[in-house]
Amino acid sequence: MKKVAETAEELDVSRSTVYKYLKKMAEELSPHVEEKDGVTVIAEEGIELIRGEVEKNKRHQSGQQQAESGEKQKQKAEGEREKEDTALEEMQERVNVLEEKLDDLQNQMEEREKRLKEKMNDVVSLTNNLYEFAEDLDEKLTRMEDFERKSMLDRLRDFVAGREE
Repeated sequence: MKKVAETAEELDVSRSTVYKYLKKMAEELSPHVEEKDGVTVIAEEGIELIRGEVEKNKRHQSGQQQAESGEKQKQKAEGEREKEDTALEEMQERVNVLEEKLDDLQNQMEEREKRLKEKMNDVVSLTNNLYEFAEDLDEKLTRMEDFERKSMLDRLRDFVAGREE
């Protein structure tokens, strides 16, 4: 026979828990519980009955905790999925915005390439005009030199003819 405190220590529960089981299982435990000098003592058979209830209760609580834990994990997973979905939607929106910007930039580049080709054509045209102008100028200078030479030759003849007179 053991006191309530000793039983509680053996079962690794509090004294109030042992008293709770004594009250709850009073009818079943009555042949195994006695009062000696104002102290409640419990026989080994009674301790084993209480141990069975304690373990049963622990399994039940463990099962509830596991169920609650499973539910919490499920809620947590759902929350994480929602966060991931939200993040995915935000990323998709960013991708859409970036694709629009890319399209705008490509259009701008095409427009600039078009203008650049036009300017290159203008440069080629101006270069051709410059070559034509240079050829014309060279031709005119050549004619002018020829004219000056003839003119100078005429002056020289006039000069020589004037001396002879």
